[in-house]
Amino acid sequence: MARLNDACESFIASLQKAQAELDQVANKLEEEFSKRSKGSTVNPMDVLSRIHRVRNELPILANECAEVLQAKQECVDAAKVLLAGNCEELARLQRKAGIINDGSENEELQAFQGAVDELESKLRLGGNLLTGEEQLNRLALNEAIVHSVVN
Repeated sequence: MARLNDACESFIASLQKAQAELDQVANKLEEEFSKRSKGSTVNPMDVLSRIHRVRNELPILANECAEVLQAKQECVDAAKVLLAGNCEELARLQRKAGIINDGSENEELQAFQGAVDELESKLRLGGNLLTGEEQLNRLALNEAIVHSVVN
């Protein structure tokens, strides 16, 4: 049992020595890069660390973006429903009151629907998500926005 303990302690000491040597090499490289990058050139170690940081943050940002886009889509859907319902109610009240309907109350609804349709068509053309007769549903629309933002 004593031999096993001695072997383990020797192994741990070897690992610690190797770690110390690696730390020393890393520090030496950082110093060399810092000396070389003085002035207007870029320090490769800083760039590398920033790339690693961005790589780690990207999935988090993509998830947050997807959540925001989902909330946006819910707001757009709610606005569509409310606007359509209000226009229908206004038309019903106008008919009851005997007011002639000239169709101008639908301009707001048509303008809103036009803006939503334009956004969806841009996503279909830009994202190349769907082909042929397929239409974007809410999930595909949000995925297209996420992919266009992330890529």
